[in-house]
Amino acid sequence: MVYGFVRQSGGFARIESRPNEGTKVHLYFPAQVAVQAGERGPREERLPPGSEEGARGQAVVVEDDPHLRGLMEHFLTRQGYQVISFETAETAGLHLESAPAPSLVLVDAILPGGSSGFDWLCDCPQLQGILAVAVSGSSPEVIPGFDRLGSVPFLQKPFTLRTLEEAISRACPPPETGR
Repeated sequence: MVYGFVRQSGGFARIESRPNEGTKVHLYFPAQVAVQAGERGPREERLPPGSEEGARGQAVVVEDDPHLRGLMEHFLTRQGYQVISFETAETAGLHLESAPAPSLVLVDAILPGGSSGFDWLCDCPQLQGILAVAVSGSSPEVIPGFDRLGSVPFLQKPFTLRTLEEAISRACPPPETGR
């Protein structure tokens, strides 16, 4: 994930590792040029044409890692979604009980407390028929509920924003297999 973030930012990473001495990770990012008084600042970041924030509906992100959650929020906002995110499936489920159905759900497989994001995705009645993408840093075979995903796209962490975009284009609803 770090490598993907650094590359997306136009930088690079260098890793030095020596036995019995440890590992050093060096992250290099492009320099930010200071703006002098009276000069024009950097161009305002703009959304791609036709993708105004919220134009594609609401996306729900359920991810316990705050850095990855923030990156996914930023990416989805740039893609035209109104994004709401949660650290746990329980809080996301409570929100969904009283909110309009989202257009898209991105869920981590293993969430705090050992709960399965995959099981939540398949069992939450508010998500039936909603487009979904599942992600995890673990091997799919060891994740509870992986066998229930059906054709929901699965991304192994770390992933690039390009593979996230491709998975979103292939997103499909979780199977209706409540317990």
